[in-house]
Amino acid sequence: MQTTFDDASDPKKELTTHKIFSPIQFFLKFFGLIASEPRSFESDGELEPYEESTDEDEKGTHFAGLFSGLLKLQEKYVKTCELVSIANKFWSSYMFYAFITFLPFSVFALYQIILGKHALFLDFNFVWYGGLGFLTLCFMALAASNVNIEAHKPITVVHDLSLNENLTIDQQVQIRYFIQRITGNTIGFSCLGLFTISQSKIYSIITVVISYVFLIIDMNKGSVAPKTCPTFTNDSILALFKPEEDEVLLDVIEAGEELDLTSM
Repeated sequence: MQTTFDDASDPKKELTTHKIFSPIQFFLKFFGLIASEPRSFESDGELEPYEESTDEDEKGTHFAGLFSGLLKLQEKYVKTCELVSIANKFWSSYMFYAFITFLPFSVFALYQIILGKHALFLDFNFVWYGGLGFLTLCFMALAASNVNIEAHKPITVVHDLSLNENLTIDQQVQIRYFIQRITGNTIGFSCLGLFTISQSKIYSIITVVISYVFLIIDMNKGSVAPKTCPTFTNDSILALFKPEEDEVLLDVIEAGEELDLTSM
């Protein structure tokens, strides 16, 4: 039997009733609640698009049902946001740890695979551990970004309902508050409060990593091998001195100096 938000009024009680003890089970159950509740609610037809009708009684009855469904959706949405806030107290630290460990190691492993000169065994280790860390980070980031995506899905339904002409002042205030609640706050998992994990943040990180890799490759292509200083041994130093040639050279120099003196 699928558990919904109606089975527990308190979000903290909702978490404890699921008996979630492992992080994997928590992720699966939590994302299941986020993804299934708004979709199933919309599919029930409680918030169908408003259609014009000539019968005023039928129009009023239909709109009353729509607004009643909106209140139910808002209640479920608030509970979902509370669940996100409770879960984020732990997962924000875990996400920060994943980003500062898996991401730098994956970049380092990619650098060693492309430009490093290692044995085949070391290259295999870099591919295995670097790929494992990168895939782990990708799955976690994509799963966390789903929360941000699902949190903004009700905006379409609420916005369509706000265009209705039969809204009273109280209903307009209620709808505007709901729209502000959806768009005003950034809902989702964060990385230790630094930023909320969303698709745009993931694309930005991937772009930075790819740019860094291409920059390193381009710098290594244009680099020149450093010049090495020659090494001298005793034999090589002694070979530089040739006594016979040195004596001849000295005689020539002395003869030249005597010629210069006589010419003067």
